[in-house]
Amino acid sequence: MNRFARGVRVTLVISLIALAAVYLLLGYYYSDGFAYGTWINGIYCTGKSVEEVNELLKEGVELQTLTIEDESGATLDITPEDIGLTYDFTESLEVRMKNQNPLTWGIGLFNAYRGTIIPTIEFDIDSLYLKLSDWEIFKDESDLKVYMDFGEDGYYLVNEKDSVPDLDNIFSTACDTIYNEESSLVLAEYDNCYKQVELNSEQEKEVSFYEAIDLIQNPDLSLQVLDDVETIDSSIAWKFLCTENNIEELSAAKSTKAKPWLGMFICNGVEVTLPEDYVIYEGFVTDAEGYVYISEEKIHDYAESLLDKYDTGYTISKYLEDPASQILVTSESKGNKGIIDGTEIYGFIIDHYLGTGAYDSNVLNVPLRSDITVHEGSEIGDTFIVVDMGAQQLTYYVDGQINMQFPVVTGNTNRGRGTPSGVYNIYNKRHDTILRGENYASFVHFWLGVHKGVGIHDANWRDEFGGEIYKNDGSHGCINCPSDEAETLWNIAEVGTPTILFY
Repeated sequence: MNRFARGVRVTLVISLIALAAVYLLLGYYYSDGFAYGTWINGIYCTGKSVEEVNELLKEGVELQTLTIEDESGATLDITPEDIGLTYDFTESLEVRMKNQNPLTWGIGLFNAYRGTIIPTIEFDIDSLYLKLSDWEIFKDESDLKVYMDFGEDGYYLVNEKDSVPDLDNIFSTACDTIYNEESSLVLAEYDNCYKQVELNSEQEKEVSFYEAIDLIQNPDLSLQVLDDVETIDSSIAWKFLCTENNIEELSAAKSTKAKPWLGMFICNGVEVTLPEDYVIYEGFVTDAEGYVYISEEKIHDYAESLLDKYDTGYTISKYLEDPASQILVTSESKGNKGIIDGTEIYGFIIDHYLGTGAYDSNVLNVPLRSDITVHEGSEIGDTFIVVDMGAQQLTYYVDGQINMQFPVVTGNTNRGRGTPSGVYNIYNKRHDTILRGENYASFVHFWLGVHKGVGIHDANWRDEFGGEIYKNDGSHGCINCPSDEAETLWNIAEVGTPTILFY
């Protein structure tokens, strides 16, 4: 081996020894700190001690306020200062430090260590418990009430003993939430945060009475009316109940053959008149055994209200939305409203409370009145006149849109001269003509003949239109209009225009 080669070898050996010495010296250096290439929770830790890294990690922690929400919507904020909340990473850092090998620090040159550690969370549990116990949701159990109240959907039970916040379990859950580093706690999501408190005898009686009331106001009945479903629930059926506020009025009316529902009640599944020894309990009218009276008159009132809703006007509205639908009209001339059988609705509800079982379903397909006539869109078109006798209003539609709308006075129903319902066509137009009938002759400027002797015309002898004038001071059957509106309609409506008359 020549001198040059020997020199290279010696240099190489010395270099390796020097490198090894440097590597060992660095390993010794890192024995008191974290190895090269160490990142913890996003913090560069190379060469730093546990204490130094702990301070850096704590600086990066934003201590959060815990917001606790009760099922009532009440909230309580627990701030870090309230409970002396602290975070410390020392324990986890020491474990990491202990597990690193000083002699393998060089791995970090090629493969940096990136890890995540969790802190040790500490707080004053006594302060947390005290903060919770002062929250207004916690009441003395002797102060908890059970009572019935009333809202827009009927009667409801307020039972403060049914879902009572459990302080100990809420405290335990709050501790877990803090340890889990969460900032929100919704108590309703945890079953163990609420408990039931035993009722006393009076409260048990109140609950039982409410349950009886609720069976009445939630009969689980439905009405299928054409394409709509009417659900008879507490927002409707609470009105059937007899109370001290309405009993005098309800009991004063007497049943007649024409109106058999007047003065009649249902109590414990039996149809009765009101006895003299009825009882007022919690504002309700009951018998001596506590069974509540149900008013047949109020049930009838509900059935009648549906006649106001489901009339020819209802089918006209549907027709304007969908020309493929039909318009239904009765042959009524006495002022009775509706296209459905209200008597059937009344009987269906009465049967439920009597429990006679005349209906085999809790859904009634409400039948139409027997005098209904059905009119297709091809018969009506999109330009037509509508006279709503119930509302005492005439509406003229052109191309499916309202062109004119004004109040009218129709036939006197109390004298048997009601304007007949039906679908007709304007059959003639006359100007400055005299209308003649038994014991009268009236001059009018504008006449549109609708059906036989019934027409639409001006009535300058009237100062008012609309309202309920027609019931006692109505026409002989014609549709009386204000002069200006009658003239305008006469000028634009053509012979043959479909005209729908209904109550």
